[in-house]
Amino acid sequence: MRWIVVTLLLLVFIASAIQDRIDPDLARYGESVVALCERHGLTGRVAWVSDRDGNLEIYLMDLDEGYPYRVTAFEGEDRYPALSPDGRYLAWVTNMAGQPDVYLMDFGPEGRDRIWERLTDTPGIENGLSWSADGERVYYSSREEADLDAVSLFVDPTELEPGILDEVSVLYYYDLERGGVERQSLEPGDYYWPCHVSGFGLVCGWRAWEGGAQAKLAYIHDALATGDLNTPGTEVVGPIRRYADDTLLVPYRDGDKLYYARQVPLTGEIILSWYIEGRDRLNAVPDPADAESGWYLCQTAFEGDPSSEILLVGGLTSSWITESIFLTQDDCYDGEPSWVIIE
Repeated sequence: MRWIVVTLLLLVFIASAIQDRIDPDLARYGESVVALCERHGLTGRVAWVSDRDGNLEIYLMDLDEGYPYRVTAFEGEDRYPALSPDGRYLAWVTNMAGQPDVYLMDFGPEGRDRIWERLTDTPGIENGLSWSADGERVYYSSREEADLDAVSLFVDPTELEPGILDEVSVLYYYDLERGGVERQSLEPGDYYWPCHVSGFGLVCGWRAWEGGAQAKLAYIHDALATGDLNTPGTEVVGPIRRYADDTLLVPYRDGDKLYYARQVPLTGEIILSWYIEGRDRLNAVPDPADAESGWYLCQTAFEGDPSSEILLVGGLTSSWITESIFLTQDDCYDGEPSWVIIE
């Protein structure tokens, strides 16, 4: 990833060294995590949010070390951590400056530098971050006031129900090579959970403005051609994730039950679909090293639930979980996981 040195010198700030001390009990627990990960060939770096310190902060863990360390300590909440494909960079959303914006942290070659900069400065509410497959773009959804001039290219706003266009969800990306923000979604509708697939483009959830109560799957090719993908079930609930072979992991609802589907983006073919027993394997991230390993990084409860933990589970695509490796065990909310291989 090429960076313009002058821009970095002007924009970055040096974050404080925020690594928590590791007490003996936590160190022993970390040794157990390392041993279990080694047994199953699980590697890489994981990130998640936790409110253990009173507000939402971001924690990291390298699976060959086995203990978490905090990488943010700012005013406000830190959300939606997204590690770059090589594990060197962290994109996230924080309202430390008063509004939710996208920031980028560089851990450096040794993994501990924590140099950060602000990427966006808009009145919109950014969320749902993800990286392009080549690590050159950060995609996100922004909830913002509707641009009626842009809307009128596709529909007559006066023909829509009153209030439906007070706010819209639009997809953008920040290009790290050029250092600027570009809008990605143009067709009418609200867009969520962008997931980039190399050689194909962007897959996302979307809701039509007219009668769009349930989210469907859509794609935006790299050449900006758009269209619908085969949507499993009745509603996509996101976030959409990418397997190591560029197939998709799509969470969806069918009736009152929650499912996952593994799907081919080019054709929309569903390879496999399974029910989430007990709804306690949420926000699943597939093993970034091996699409067929059957291991996923998950959280165990919904947002804000203090019982929610971060764990690795094996055998998620069957009715039986073969093994679980808990990465957190505390009385606070842990969620929004991200998992990549460190290069």
